[in-house]
Amino acid sequence: MPRRTAGSVAASATRVETARRSGHSKAAVRRLAQKEGFKGYSLFFAPSPANKVRYPGLKYLWEIGPDLVPYDTMHFFLSNVVARLWEPFAGENEKLGDDQPCVISKTSREAIGRELKAGRPTIPLNQARALRYIYKHSSSYRAVDWMYFLLSAGEVVLADRILDELFNMFMLLCRDGRLLFKPSAMTEQQLKEADKLLKRFCHTYYTHVFAGKEGHSRLCRPTIVALLDVAANLRSCGPAWSNWQFPAERLIGTLTRLI
Repeated sequence: MPRRTAGSVAASATRVETARRSGHSKAAVRRLAQKEGFKGYSLFFAPSPANKVRYPGLKYLWEIGPDLVPYDTMHFFLSNVVARLWEPFAGENEKLGDDQPCVISKTSREAIGRELKAGRPTIPLNQARALRYIYKHSSSYRAVDWMYFLLSAGEVVLADRILDELFNMFMLLCRDGRLLFKPSAMTEQQLKEADKLLKRFCHTYYTHVFAGKEGHSRLCRPTIVALLDVAANLRSCGPAWSNWQFPAERLIGTLTRLI
């Protein structure tokens, strides 16, 4: 598929908003939004007619379209991709049918939770939060927690507990994360290697997880496809650590005590 442009983004958002205004059911609008990749109008990427009149000064930004600003690779990668990958692994919040092959058994999920929790005394206190009982608390994991799971714990606790092809898929993300999130400059060769790993991950995901099955439509996620833009984003904006949100989050964490 061709890369999205400002015009194609606006057209997709308009189709979803038109269906919503026309009285289509919520399920129909949700299916259309999933197909188009957008939930509706957005001030910066696909403004509504009213916002175009209200904010004429933003016209230049609207014409730039999806290349307007860099996204935080770290939060996108961890909070959207890795966190959502845990759901089919653990069978959380997904009604995929009895033929879904990638659900970890309840016994294994509980064992993973116990193993992570048992490791808390072995690491510094300020990192211990990343080893909470994942079976019960995965929904409240933050990006830093998923980073620890991806780069440190996941390889160990998932080994021999998921299908080999799914474990190999997870390891593609692990290898890629070690390239993307190291606090140093990336060479062109490393960026090409990271891009190759992400393409292999996407191919494996759509082969073994989504598998082209209608009953697995909730696994056909735009965030997985967006991984293909990571290399271009890093090439334009610099390494992931140069614009990730950790410093801002640490600052925000101090404001409550100051107030």
